[in-house]
Amino acid sequence: MNNLSKETHKLFDPQKNLVDLRIVRWTTSGIVLAALGVGLIIFNYSNLNGDPTYDGFNNFLLVFRVPLSILALIIPIVALFAASHRSEQTKAQIKLANDQNNFSNYYKHLEEFEKYCSESQCKTKGRAKISSLRSFHAIAFPYARNGDHTVSNQYIDFLEDTISNFFKLAKGIGKLDTDFLTIPMDMLIQDFCSKSNIVEYSHTVLHKVESENGIYSVPKLSVMKFMKNIQQICTEVDIALSFDTSYSPSELVKRVISFNFDNPAWIVPCPDSDTRTDTEKMIDYILEASKSIDKTFD
Repeated sequence: MNNLSKETHKLFDPQKNLVDLRIVRWTTSGIVLAALGVGLIIFNYSNLNGDPTYDGFNNFLLVFRVPLSILALIIPIVALFAASHRSEQTKAQIKLANDQNNFSNYYKHLEEFEKYCSESQCKTKGRAKISSLRSFHAIAFPYARNGDHTVSNQYIDFLEDTISNFFKLAKGIGKLDTDFLTIPMDMLIQDFCSKSNIVEYSHTVLHKVESENGIYSVPKLSVMKFMKNIQQICTEVDIALSFDTSYSPSELVKRVISFNFDNPAWIVPCPDSDTRTDTEKMIDYILEASKSIDKTFD
């Protein structure tokens, strides 16, 4: 609502009666006072005599024509105020009806979403599950209360950024210390799962690794297992987001979900001169669908 609409709404408060509006009272009072003032001036400075005949009444209307005309302005002005007041009342009624409709549709949408996800989770074999469907619904459909039942673009970006950053880190395997590289990979997964209410995925076990700077606890989990974890998570999230019929997963999400991590060599035939491992080929294949590839590890 812009400033002009707010000011109009304030002047013609739909919750009040027309006669209770300040603008109506001030305007009518001002017109009456102006008419009385002009009438008193005419009365004081004119030689008037009482005449109860019809000539006297006709003369009264003639003499006090100006103040009576001023007084008559009340009718069109109040009629204009009444029209504006009715308009504000109509807007308020429409807004109330829309709010009630959005409220009803929101809980219907939430109910159907919970039913859809519960049935879908029974069919999936992965360990990753959404712990609180209501909380996830609030994250994935933040504008559902306002009548917008489409998946949030911000959440889709969050999902794709997590996937992209995860595989960009995985791309550095062999170029950086693999053990320490798993720390940010694990943090990415935990952060996404925490914000998305994802549970029951393969949690990591920590083990101690020595370095020049001391001893650190790092995830004791193979990189391939990390990748299978994020595939399970993406699959579960994609199924939930598919409740929105207008949602379509990006190529990046599709590649992660559909990839056969147990047989990465199927991707594309490569020349004998290609010295990359199957894991590296798989990571590059997935990152091809990302908007940009971080050159940090190049």
